[in-house]
Amino acid sequence: MSYPLPTSLDQSAIRAQHTLMLLAHLREDDVSRAELSRRMGMSRSAISSIVVHLLDLGLVLEQGPGFSSAGRKPTLLSLCSEAVYVWGVDIGARHLGVGLFDLRGHPLEQKSISHDVRQGPRATYAALEGLLEGLHFGALAQRSAGMGVSVAGPVDFRTGRIIDPPNMAGWDGENVVLALEERFGLRVRADNDANLGALAESRGTGSSHSLIYLKCATGIGAGLLLEGRIYRGVMGGAGELGHISINADGPVGRSGHPGSLESYSAGYALLERMRSHLPHLPSTLYQDSSLEDLVHAARQGDPLAVRLVREAGDSLGIALTTLLNLFNPAEVVIGGELAAAGSLLLEAITEVVHSRTLRINRDHTAFRLSTLGANASLLGAAQLALHDLYSPAGLDTLYRIVEQAQRKTLKQAPHKATHKEERVPM
Repeated sequence: MSYPLPTSLDQSAIRAQHTLMLLAHLREDDVSRAELSRRMGMSRSAISSIVVHLLDLGLVLEQGPGFSSAGRKPTLLSLCSEAVYVWGVDIGARHLGVGLFDLRGHPLEQKSISHDVRQGPRATYAALEGLLEGLHFGALAQRSAGMGVSVAGPVDFRTGRIIDPPNMAGWDGENVVLALEERFGLRVRADNDANLGALAESRGTGSSHSLIYLKCATGIGAGLLLEGRIYRGVMGGAGELGHISINADGPVGRSGHPGSLESYSAGYALLERMRSHLPHLPSTLYQDSSLEDLVHAARQGDPLAVRLVREAGDSLGIALTTLLNLFNPAEVVIGGELAAAGSLLLEAITEVVHSRTLRINRDHTAFRLSTLGANASLLGAAQLALHDLYSPAGLDTLYRIVEQAQRKTLKQAPHKATHKEERVPM
């Protein structure tokens, strides 16, 4: 049987995939050509062909010699991580955050402000524009390849449209992707904050293929990383753990459903209960205390705050029991503002989980507090932008930006003869 020879289009696609594989290795650490050949299972000549192109573009640099047990030390290759930038945006229920990130996903600058998202899209976008200009967005726009956006509500991942967000009044139907692309002129991708928290927490951990990230803040959400991929469901509504019922006769939360998890454990519900208890129980808290105040008081041993955090942990544990029995993850990470309560919250959650979950689904699951704190969703937003960039379509954007930068550098540099092997600095 004969097979058709690969077309030039096939060869181009294969080369793009190989280039992306090579860049993925260089995102992690500096590597020699020989080591890349070994890792990727490709010939030295094939690796060198890709490397020469990336060196000419200024996306890759040659560094000093690496380690060798014998013979000549190999030259290490390094990703020029600031050749191109991406932006992360975090639209929370009560805050806005922005960050500038390099090609390795490392944050270069970040800013955040308090902001009530219920002011609506127009006011929020104006505030975002001010934050981005504070990080010199205008000056860096030509070197920027994309923007990832974290949203504190359900998002149709395919389109960027926000759908029925309980904690974002005035945003139902808003297409955050189209709005920000039009305003900032970049390729934009958006996702739910809990999903992006899961993505960020999975980076660099041994449980990166099976993880549940539980965000406990104004609302409650879960990011599900299963088999190395974020599970979003058909429309992007998977993981809305705050809206499952844990008591059919319980209070009604913002979603309108009786006995929802949010009505017991969300930040707004805890503050409502705090205010109702304050006239009757001794406490250092006040009627206008914030969730941050409540968490701080719990860490200081305030009896009312401790009680509220423990009760929230009990309810979270009941809901997590369902997720563990369904998905059997390797790790559960607790994040969001409420996670700042530390071991007080974590112990309350794990006590309930261990008493209610099948042993096969609990004995090999690790529980921990987020190591990224309030930055998890913003860092995940940057990872979303980078994931989009490190794709066949994104590779064209990457090439276009560095080529434009090279042309600009050549225009500005004084004319002089150069040797063929000299490369234009980025």
